[in-house]
Amino acid sequence: PPEPADPDPQKTYHCCVCNLFSTDNLEDLGRHLAQDRTRLREQEILALIAGHYVCKLCTYKTNLKANFQLHCKTDKHLQRLQHVNHVKEGGPRNEWKLKYASTPGGVQIRCNACDYYTNSAHKLQLHAAGGRH
Repeated sequence: PPEPADPDPQKTYHCCVCNLFSTDNLEDLGRHLAQDRTRLREQEILALIAGHYVCKLCTYKTNLKANFQLHCKTDKHLQRLQHVNHVKEGGPRNEWKLKYASTPGGVQIRCNACDYYTNSAHKLQLHAAGGRH
């Protein structure tokens, strides 16, 4: 669902993933979205249940730790990890978003000038260049 009003409506663009970052510069927004957020201690995503290594982010389990470590390097896992860590940057008010973490790619950024929403910095750039707001 779209975010409530931006805490800093003076800025044109707003990140709806963390709900903390706003800027007037599309390049800054692109850098914010591209920032690597995949660094995390394994214990935070690993559960050892009845001899199985279980990924708390994905529907993956194995009885071999080496296979679990390989899983943690897959694109699917890294994309989920990136998204979850970005959501967590917003603190407790973003907790509700974590239950949707398995489906990243929804509304993520907003143009505050006209309330245009998209999940792509490129689409936002095209929107801004088109002068529709």
